[in-house]
Amino acid sequence: MRKRKKHLEFNINQIQQLPSEQLLNLIMQQQQVIEELQQEVERLKLSLQQNSKTTSKPPSTDLLLKPEKPPADKEQTKVPKRKQ
Repeated sequence: MRKRKKHLEFNINQIQQLPSEQLLNLIMQQQQVIEELQQEVERLKLSLQQNSKTTSKPPSTDLLLKPEKPPADKEQTKVPKRKQ
């Protein structure tokens, strides 16, 4: 995982005081960060789609996901009590 460099944080008053050249630089830096984050999201989406059926990875590397079940009615799931 690559390290991200720390970006400066500004409040609205500080931004309003910046000269236009610095504002443009700030916008360009933010655009670069946005592009990097979008690429990272796409990479992560692709890695989520990979499993032992779609790659040569062994099944032991698959994430264990429980299948989604619709909630059952409580009336149907009650088990009758034993008579003593």
